[in-house]
Amino acid sequence: WIIKRYEDRSEVNAPAISFMLLYHFMASLFLTIAVPDSYRLAVKLGQNAAFSGLFVGMFNAGVSIGCVTMYLLTRIWGSLPRRWFKPAVLGLLLSVIAGTFLYTVVVLSVTRPTLQLKSETLSSLLLLSRWLQGLGTGFTWQIFPVAVSQL
Repeated sequence: WIIKRYEDRSEVNAPAISFMLLYHFMASLFLTIAVPDSYRLAVKLGQNAAFSGLFVGMFNAGVSIGCVTMYLLTRIWGSLPRRWFKPAVLGLLLSVIAGTFLYTVVVLSVTRPTLQLKSETLSSLLLLSRWLQGLGTGFTWQIFPVAVSQL
């Protein structure tokens, strides 16, 4: 329905739409990729099943905050996506990369205990990593549709 609506419009850039769909796929992958290991990781950190659910849900909390914040910013400054698209996307993707880096540090600390970090510290880093991944994803979910629609 949506793509068919734009078939006849010459101003829509097909690679931009493809990139947006690819990004949504990757964001969905970020959401679900931690689910199979969440309980096992929580147990290794001395936590329970509720922490495992919190760990998975922190991504959605970040997405919610990112989406609402970017929505409000674009309502206040309507030209924000056009003027700051590249720097904003780069900064927000760095948030996703930072979250992935923290997640990797936690997993390596649990599986190879060479880093002597406390379980509470690792648990906090784990939650922060998922929140950062969600935050960057939520912001960019709001930027891409606006940017593509303005092509």
